[in-house]
Amino acid sequence: MPTFYARAAIILSILTPVAAIASRSSSAVVFYAFVALSLAALAHNGLRRFPGTAPAYPWLVAFALAAPLVSIAVTDMHVYGLRGSELEKGLRFALALPVLWLLIRVPARSLRQLQWGLIAAACIASLMIIVNVLLTHTDDPRAVIAQIGAHYNAVTAANLTLLFGVSALMTLPWTLSAWPSAERIVKILAFVLSVVATLLSGTRSSWMLLPICLLSLFLGREMKARTRLAWLVGGVLVLALAGVALYEVNQRFLEIASDVQQFDNGHLKDTSVGIRMQLWQAALHIFREHPWLGIGLANFRDALHDLAAQGVITQFVAENFGEPHNDLLGALAGYGLLGLVSMMALYWLPAAWFYRRLQTVSPDMRAAVRIGLLLCLGYTAFSLTEMMFRNMRSVPIYSTMVVILMAASRARTQEVNQDVPELDGQGFAK
Repeated sequence: MPTFYARAAIILSILTPVAAIASRSSSAVVFYAFVALSLAALAHNGLRRFPGTAPAYPWLVAFALAAPLVSIAVTDMHVYGLRGSELEKGLRFALALPVLWLLIRVPARSLRQLQWGLIAAACIASLMIIVNVLLTHTDDPRAVIAQIGAHYNAVTAANLTLLFGVSALMTLPWTLSAWPSAERIVKILAFVLSVVATLLSGTRSSWMLLPICLLSLFLGREMKARTRLAWLVGGVLVLALAGVALYEVNQRFLEIASDVQQFDNGHLKDTSVGIRMQLWQAALHIFREHPWLGIGLANFRDALHDLAAQGVITQFVAENFGEPHNDLLGALAGYGLLGLVSMMALYWLPAAWFYRRLQTVSPDMRAAVRIGLLLCLGYTAFSLTEMMFRNMRSVPIYSTMVVILMAASRARTQEVNQDVPELDGQGFAK
């Protein structure tokens, strides 16, 4: 395959995490450029038939990326006919499939250049949060964060910032520059900045990523029983110390137990935790009435007004919220059991693929596998308290990053030096 496609794919891979936090439109621009490049390569391949054996295509993961589109299309036709906005959201998952077709034809080691995008995304997102929060001297940093960069709400912005920072730290086994010491320092700095920014954001759910990070580092290692026990004890101690530090720094953690208790007693239902619990109850209520195909997520806001009239939720929640703050429950209420299955497949089938890869790839390939596992499990955890796929522009972040990391970690131990054909001077396979 001509080297143009590989080089352009590497550049777009680096830009993907940066575009996710830079501005409202940049994520979609980079994503559709990636799709256009992939379709052009597919067409070129159909005309020229590039020599070389085609790499195996991960069909289970392909099913996972296509499942949301099928679920949305089925519900849309059942509820109100095909609706463009919802369909495009599902389409942005499925369009990652031609991108995957292209990326598995790019040398896996070349895709490690993704680390520069992760580092840049972590630093840019962190500095935007730190500078804006400190300069405004606000008591509510969440309102400030929602107005910067890609204009995500504070929870999603903090989730992505910490995710990119931890991912940058996990690329430490890679050395891609002539200055390895400086490269390691920059990666550590990106992680530290992301932690500081997440602390300043005042959010809570982002910290679920820390135990997932430790888990991904622990899995796939060949250890003696004593070493494994030491890892477990060390991990528990790290999490305990982090938990104590977070309770001291972020007083909102202390409010969780009080909010839940007040909610159970029937008082102060419109607290941060109480609002989420009402939205979750509403989603389950809708599911019980429409279990198979749901009501269409676009109708969730209207359904909340009906539930408020019935006394299931408060009027405040009905007037100020339009989604359930949980991707799994959102899929359940919006698209029924079919939607829930599609969302679970979207998270867990790629996660299972990465987990199996930990046992088969060479040690120097495991960083990409661990980051992929972190991405899938991190999004699963984030989606318990926030809709990470709230709008269309947030979808390509996950779908594109999954296929990039799959392509970067696909080589088995015996395939490390022959995972793709070598290219000659004209850019074609030898």
